[in-house]
Amino acid sequence: CNYCSASIEGRDDNHLKHLIDQKTCPKAPDRTRADVRGYLATKKGNQDLLSPSIAETSSLSESQGQTTVESRKRKNLLGYVDLPVTPEQTNRAHFKLLRFIIHANIPFSVAENWFFRHFLDKIRPSYQAPSRYVL
Repeated sequence: CNYCSASIEGRDDNHLKHLIDQKTCPKAPDRTRADVRGYLATKKGNQDLLSPSIAETSSLSESQGQTTVESRKRKNLLGYVDLPVTPEQTNRAHFKLLRFIIHANIPFSVAENWFFRHFLDKIRPSYQAPSRYVL
């Protein structure tokens, strides 16, 4: 780590997870943590990473002299709310769906299959999958 000189093993996202956690890398600047959190959120599609965790908010509030009771009351609802899909997200999702269908050697008609549409609706209700003609 460039900030705390810790040795990080593994090739996945271990170095990024190290930077996010204030306990494992206390010297990393908050701006770096926010940038890494944003990167991981876009990479994995996990919107929960966009806001700091409850543990980080409690440690930040303690350092600012606030009580930890206030920080425990804060909840992150981003994981439960289906935000509208932006045009960029739609294009990326269409492309990834097309790539999956081509590489899995699945017919394009699966995009109009009722069970497939129901599955996508359960995962992300705001995403509208393209038709087989659009694919």
